[in-house]
Amino acid sequence: MVCSIVTSQGRRAVSDDDAGIGNESKLHTSSIMRSIANPIERLSEQAYWDQVHARSKQQTLLRRWAAQVLSPSLFDFYYHGGYVTFLADEIIRPHIPTVPGHRPSILEIGSAPGTNIAKMSRRFGCDAWGVEYTQTGVDQNRSVFVDHGFDPAHVVHADAFSRDFRERYKGHFDVVVSNGFIEHFSRPEDAIDVHLELLRRGGLLIVSIPNLLGLNYLLHRFFNAPVLAMHNLEIMERQRFAELFEARSLVPKYCDYLGVFAPGLFNAPSRSLREVALELFKLGSYPWDYLQRAIFGEAPPKLAWSSPYLLYVGQLETH
Repeated sequence: MVCSIVTSQGRRAVSDDDAGIGNESKLHTSSIMRSIANPIERLSEQAYWDQVHARSKQQTLLRRWAAQVLSPSLFDFYYHGGYVTFLADEIIRPHIPTVPGHRPSILEIGSAPGTNIAKMSRRFGCDAWGVEYTQTGVDQNRSVFVDHGFDPAHVVHADAFSRDFRERYKGHFDVVVSNGFIEHFSRPEDAIDVHLELLRRGGLLIVSIPNLLGLNYLLHRFFNAPVLAMHNLEIMERQRFAELFEARSLVPKYCDYLGVFAPGLFNAPSRSLREVALELFKLGSYPWDYLQRAIFGEAPPKLAWSSPYLLYVGQLETH
């Protein structure tokens, strides 16, 4: 059964003080450990992500330049992700846990370069954490955390699938999020189990993946066909995506396509003619974002052939 909206708005070592936090959670550990005990088959290599994070550093410098030339309101809209982020915030915000006496903690798995989790944490008033397994990504993520006023020690240098990391942070976080992570594994269910193991009872799970089917598939094949092989395309259909979260002690809040179309979804080989063509193509994303928001507001059509993302938001049951 496909999930639906139920709201009204339709990787550095850690300190010893962190060890054992949240051990009170007794998540369905036996089933999680049993499934994760099998070897994890990754569809992408670490070297690829080092290249991606290196390019993200250049984009960060461009953002700093843009902040100097754009009006504050215009820069804020695009810096925080444009129309898709606006839509996601409207869905997520009502479900961020309220924790008496402290700021909710939010962890992004595969957090480099760190801008997504830093901006999201500031918008929702949360304490930002990240786990990243590439050194390049960790260094960049820590720098971004410093720039945004977050503790760089909250970027954990680790493989999220490692037993040491999972045991140390079991039941630690109020919100666990990943963006474009689970589709890089042949068994995304194992990745989801890791998310849940790190989540406190009653906490919020947020998972988004790109939709590389339909028109998006054709465009990605033109701009950077080899990258498609690094993605599990089978889960990029709403019904199949929803099935990943069933029978997992989760109360679904949203599970559907997000957005109408986003030129920013695509990438191209560095220093190629296709990269130049793509950058020109992406220039249209700025007026397009404003146009979408003006036309559709908070209720855009959900299109299997062009919507850029699939989003799941669910709450872990308290008992």
